[in-house]
Amino acid sequence: MRNEIAQYANLPVFVSIHQPAHTDGNYESLFKTNLHPGKCKTGNLLQMDNQYQGNSEEKQESRRLHQLQQYNILDSASEAGYNDIAVLASRICEAPIAIIGFIDARRQWVKSSSGVSLTEIDRTQSFCNYAIQHPMEMMMVEDFTKDARFQMHPYVAGEPHLAFYAGMPLTNKQGYALGTICVLDTKPRCLTAQQTKALRLFSIQLMHMLELRRIHHEHETLQAQLQNNNAAADYHIEMITAQIRQSVSDIVSEKSQWEGWYHTNENVLPGCTQVIGQMEVDIKAIIEKMLSHYPDSR
Repeated sequence: MRNEIAQYANLPVFVSIHQPAHTDGNYESLFKTNLHPGKCKTGNLLQMDNQYQGNSEEKQESRRLHQLQQYNILDSASEAGYNDIAVLASRICEAPIAIIGFIDARRQWVKSSSGVSLTEIDRTQSFCNYAIQHPMEMMMVEDFTKDARFQMHPYVAGEPHLAFYAGMPLTNKQGYALGTICVLDTKPRCLTAQQTKALRLFSIQLMHMLELRRIHHEHETLQAQLQNNNAAADYHIEMITAQIRQSVSDIVSEKSQWEGWYHTNENVLPGCTQVIGQMEVDIKAIIEKMLSHYPDSR
């Protein structure tokens, strides 16, 4: 089994942007196949991708960043649930370092880690930046020193002299990789089948946690909007009420003037004073009914 996994681990990672896959909330279906045997002809495929994609890679990245923002996870406070998973990933995979991170436009921000103290990594130096290019697959590099992409990486050529990496993308229901859960070691190696499965399951659990976070954030945003709308509605009602009250005051004033004129000319426009008086009563009734819903406006 070790040789079989090692065979997969030696495969180069094909850096490309895949069309997002849609699921019905079943994250496990995204990762049924993690490592694929066979050779990856990176050169020809990259040329075809460059000709075919044009600006699609930039559009995909823009959509991915938009999806990431929906979870309100970047720069959030430490949370026990994420910290526990990082520790468990390190222990189960028997790796000295485990990191849960999310990749924005310029950095990999570290939500939780075990065995290392990091807050963020420049995206150009992030191993996970390669992993998110394949949202549905685990990226595993058995020996950085034998991979031309990483031989001169500062964390490989210098301290802490990393040699091994395995990272599972954190992919949402729309198929966008938001970040990764990864483990690293200072010696060349590979994961066992059980360790590979555990890392995949951790990624699924993390996505469930992220979805709950997104729903909670959306709920809070909606609540704030409703409160703002209610405040705006109250303000407008107060303004309208003030205007109506002023209108009633004007009517009362006009009524007094008209009554003086009608007293001597009541045969000209019979019943006008009664009509104006009834208007006053009706408008006052409307105002009282409105104010009964907003007692603080009285």
